[in-house]
Amino acid sequence: MKKIALITDGWKRYVTYAWVEGYRRFASVLRQNCPVGSICMRYGGDEFVCVVPDLDIRKLHQLEQNIQHALAEFSSASHFSFPIEASIGSVIADDPVFSLNDYINLADQKMYQTKKAHKAARGATP
Repeated sequence: MKKIALITDGWKRYVTYAWVEGYRRFASVLRQNCPVGSICMRYGGDEFVCVVPDLDIRKLHQLEQNIQHALAEFSSASHFSFPIEASIGSVIADDPVFSLNDYINLADQKMYQTKKAHKAARGATP
């Protein structure tokens, strides 16, 4: 069975009430979009890890799109003065040689690559 390590990030700059509420809403988006049997948890300051059972690459990309779409909908309907968005890094954990921690680290690296690309596209410094 393949597992997916999915890491999301993007909240640290909002250290106010909105930060706590943002985490709560973000966790809700993950619960609503990740398949039954997924394990999602806060991983760091503003990062979440989701271990999702049995997805192929097509379903993984669809999951990422669904999460981004749900965040965009939440953002447009929210009272926050900033966009609700996240960078996502994911890997398919299908090699038993690597541990779950190895895969989480790989997904974390991909998430930071995505985050850096988003910042560059917006003209912000990485």
